[in-house]
Amino acid sequence: MESLEQNMKKFAAGAGSMFNRAKQMTEETLGKADKTEYDATLAQKIHRAEITKQCTEGLVKNTDTLLQPNPGARVEDFVYKTIQDRAPDRMTTTESLGNCMLASGSDYGRDAPLGQTLVQVGVAQQRLGFSEKDFAVSASKRFIGPLRNFLDGDMKTIQKEKRTLDNRRLDLDVIKNKIRKAPAAQLEVDLSVAQSEFDKQSQIVQLLCDSIDQHHANQLRCLRDFVEAQDKHFQRCASITSELRLSLDSILGVQSQHSSPPPYTQAATKRAKVLYDYDATDPNELSLLADETITVYTVAGMDPDWMMGERTVDQKGRVPIAYLQFI
Repeated sequence: MESLEQNMKKFAAGAGSMFNRAKQMTEETLGKADKTEYDATLAQKIHRAEITKQCTEGLVKNTDTLLQPNPGARVEDFVYKTIQDRAPDRMTTTESLGNCMLASGSDYGRDAPLGQTLVQVGVAQQRLGFSEKDFAVSASKRFIGPLRNFLDGDMKTIQKEKRTLDNRRLDLDVIKNKIRKAPAAQLEVDLSVAQSEFDKQSQIVQLLCDSIDQHHANQLRCLRDFVEAQDKHFQRCASITSELRLSLDSILGVQSQHSSPPPYTQAATKRAKVLYDYDATDPNELSLLADETITVYTVAGMDPDWMMGERTVDQKGRVPIAYLQFI
């Protein structure tokens, strides 16, 4: 029974506080009550934290849209991640186009010029699709992930403590306005307690807002990681499409009609002996066997430690220069 009475008293006190806060806010809005302003430094830090939250949410939203333009697929990914902690392995539109081209090439016949060309272009589209996936995984892990962790962690804590500070400020102003209307000894004691709680909560919020600087530093590193992943993706794509265009030009006998060289040109080919076995680590690379001889050439935009290697028309890919001896 005593516990019930205590709970009822707590409930009544809480309801009374909520009523007084609502009344105070209304009177402040109507200009009938004074309002305690936050310290200028604290107010500036709170504003900075709010701007950081808005900007970070915008970055996450728009990067999500870049990586997955289909809103329906984004919703499906979110549901899967919530239930299984991972999104389904979905084929990209570029991979789908590549599969269509491969199927069409087989239907036309791989010995026919059009069928052979469709197969080559289809394989290239699949490689471009794989690169898109690698970029999406890297960007999600190294850029979106840390930003989401900040929003779900530190930012939520800041918002929670800021709401507590707002309530402490309202409680303080309620007592101040009561004293102005009818001073009393007990109200002076209540004012001292409310002021102390308000000051303590102000310090807590200020300390939490100071952590925003650390988030900005982390976001700088994440941005650098995002650009690095994007750069690697675009370099891979440039290498794939440059190689494909040169191959198609040779098949069709097309000569460049531009007075200036195209952005990506193939240097003179060389013959090279393979010094050691090498197992390709991704679809863009070519596995090598020791002592075999292959044709190699450079492609603009490629890592200087690598070259394009070609064993046959259908067997080509990036190879490490350290494994080669030029003949």
